[in-house]
Amino acid sequence: MPYCHLVFTLPHELNALAVHARRVYDTLMQCAAATLSEFAANPRWLGGVGAFTLVLHSWTQDLRRLLHVHALMACGALLDAAGASTWVQPRLGERFLFPVHALSRVFRDKFLDALKRAIEAGALPHDPADTQRACRERVQALRRHDWVVYAKTPLAGLAAVLDYLSRYTYRTAIGNERLVVIDGDKVRLRVRADDTGGKRTIAMNGQQFIGRLLQHVLPPGFKRIRRYGLLAPVTKTQRLALARQLLAMPAANPQAREDVHAFMRRVAPSRSNAARTARSGTGSSPSTWLPIVRPSRPSPPLHAEGRRDPHTQPRALGKVSFQTQARPFVHPARQDRLPTAPASPPNRWGTHNVTILRPWWHPCAPSSAPRRHQRSPLKLTLPTRPPYRRFSSTRFI
Repeated sequence: MPYCHLVFTLPHELNALAVHARRVYDTLMQCAAATLSEFAANPRWLGGVGAFTLVLHSWTQDLRRLLHVHALMACGALLDAAGASTWVQPRLGERFLFPVHALSRVFRDKFLDALKRAIEAGALPHDPADTQRACRERVQALRRHDWVVYAKTPLAGLAAVLDYLSRYTYRTAIGNERLVVIDGDKVRLRVRADDTGGKRTIAMNGQQFIGRLLQHVLPPGFKRIRRYGLLAPVTKTQRLALARQLLAMPAANPQAREDVHAFMRRVAPSRSNAARTARSGTGSSPSTWLPIVRPSRPSPPLHAEGRRDPHTQPRALGKVSFQTQARPFVHPARQDRLPTAPASPPNRWGTHNVTILRPWWHPCAPSSAPRRHQRSPLKLTLPTRPPYRRFSSTRFI
């Protein structure tokens, strides 16, 4: 099955809108997806449901801002009409999907229409074009030329495009192999010199490098990779099975598409069984996922009162790992890793009151507390029998 590589790029005039990163990125991906879905449904080109994946990129080789979306789309579509399903090939050739000039105009109109609605709704309070005249001039400048849309079937095959896109799936903008050296306050990195694969080295100030890198950090929870059409998570199980049947392709490898629980049962059966026992409440003894604290170095000595001096003897941090153990729950604050006062007897609600002493320099210490040689108490109410949870976390105070 041949695939087509497409790129939808926003003009540089819209880079100032990236202060509203989540809205701009969402609009960019939604407009690109709507454009491809509309062309795939058009009988002039395919007339069915396409299958494509979008990957958001926002950088150039030298870490400047360039908002664009990569798309990998199958050269074909699934047509399901009157109960008869067929696989539709491209009308103008096996490796040609859509004309780029038509894609550019439709994509531009969709994005500008979404931008107009967002401005009217007041969703862009930090828009540099804060007057009607400035907005009108910006729209006129954006409509003077076609937006850049790239579309081509990769000559090196789909694997080459996947290799390029996978480099930045779980990292931002630059990899370690492109960082050459840190020379004083300069950072030297390797960038592409020309389209033939040549490389050159550039240098930039350390603050400039950090500033350029941080502007490409995604908003919390934002999904950089999204799938549409036949690959949409809602219907991909049935539609992909039907497409494989129509194309006479082998069934999907069940081991490659197993879920997380099946994977854990296969690679760690004992831990998976223990976690399942803890959730169901069955078994001879309660099992729970407990945070086990292992000190990375010996603990410093204590004061005569039994407390560490926070000024000269900082507390050794521990490494936290999750293990399954069949023993009563012990809260980390009840262990010897934190300086604590003696626990009070259980109160009427079956809980203990534990006082954890915080040093004066702790960020949560009261502002009215003296800034030297004092500690502020923090009272926590710890349940005697907390509910069992599969995952938990420990944050040291």
